[in-house]
Amino acid sequence: MFSKWAIIGLVVVVLAFSAVIIVLAPQMINPSQQGIFQGEEVEGAGLTECNKPAILYVYNNTKQQVAGKNLVELLRQSLAQQGIKADVCSVDAKTLGLDLRAYPALLIYGDIPALEGASTLSLGDYKLLDYGILVWLSDRLGLEMTYKYRAHIYVVDGETKWGKARNDINTLLKALEKYILAKIDSVERISIADLGKLGVNKPPTIYPTVIVVSENPIDEGTSYMIKLGSNAYGFKTQLAAELARLLRDGSGYEIHYKPDLTKLPGWGSMDAKLQLLIFEDYACPYCRAFYEKLYPELREMIYNGTIRFSVVDFIIHEDVRPLHKLTYCLYNITSDGRLLEETILEIYKIFGSKGKPPSEDDMLLKLKKKVGKDLIDRILDCSYSENADQYLSESKELAATIGARGTPTIVIWRSENTIGVVVPGLPQKEELLEIINYFLSTS
Repeated sequence: MFSKWAIIGLVVVVLAFSAVIIVLAPQMINPSQQGIFQGEEVEGAGLTECNKPAILYVYNNTKQQVAGKNLVELLRQSLAQQGIKADVCSVDAKTLGLDLRAYPALLIYGDIPALEGASTLSLGDYKLLDYGILVWLSDRLGLEMTYKYRAHIYVVDGETKWGKARNDINTLLKALEKYILAKIDSVERISIADLGKLGVNKPPTIYPTVIVVSENPIDEGTSYMIKLGSNAYGFKTQLAAELARLLRDGSGYEIHYKPDLTKLPGWGSMDAKLQLLIFEDYACPYCRAFYEKLYPELREMIYNGTIRFSVVDFIIHEDVRPLHKLTYCLYNITSDGRLLEETILEIYKIFGSKGKPPSEDDMLLKLKKKVGKDLIDRILDCSYSENADQYLSESKELAATIGARGTPTIVIWRSENTIGVVVPGLPQKEELLEIINYFLSTS
């Protein structure tokens, strides 16, 4: 069974596409604390009773009307606390003359600049707030959603065991109705070879995955779904990665994409049989644990030509940004993988002994003893250059392409293949070695 909170975690990724969470999240509490009672009578305002600018909570049945009473009040409090001047009204869908794909819905009536980035569709005098917001709210405030669209679901397995969905997926698929905002008519499990039959002309890069086939525009009003063919739809990378993890019960997933690893800092032979990439942050305790517990298992394979080890500076903690710039510039200037390895290991060693990463100045002093003042001066010039900032921006974009949300995230490929396995978080030693041995045994 998929837990409620695992499914809610999927919604958090949906909301990564919407700035409105900044406004809404602080006020959301458990619906049992909100006093929502079935059968309670509440009045819904007509549009004439609502002052511009406003957020409209649009319902189409009594249950949605009752649950919306609490939401309207929470939105009013949230907007007031954020200093946003806007009314919040509960409106019967019949009074608007709109035929929306799902109810309830949130509409912007008039101009609310703070929420501009969260609107996905213009509807005459109104703008539709991303449906992903209602997906999130529906689990917390007892909102029972209704849908006009209908769809068929295809669960697509990849080529490796990490690309295969588990068997008991019905619970998750039922929850998917909220994400695709459509009633699911059927579910079928297929392989990648069957994608062409669905009219998919832009195959997904992450597996297992879900393809939605519908005659209705399933991507309408959302920021997290994409069109893959005439009637086929999928999920943007971050959500697709989270969905793959749920389909796999939280373990690694298969990816059909490999960046140009020759452009990334790293060490070991470029002609190695396998390529391992780690997204890391020097203040991440699990990254430190990786180097302490797992890296010793890999080091011999790195230096015997089995693994090329590459690093991506994926900054989660902004206070270590200067430190990441330092190591990037060290490698960019010297192309010395062993020196980069020694420096990164030293950073995590200090982190382990002192409980926090070293400062940039501390590492510069240590490096100065190894490389001399002239090279340190060049590293400093590089650290304050646009090149270093551009590299970190590109690293963030690469994380998004892979579906990495946190650190560490580890990706392993066979060198001549673009199919890899992504492992979010700190893996067990046995799990990591199983992936490595799998790729070593396949051609």
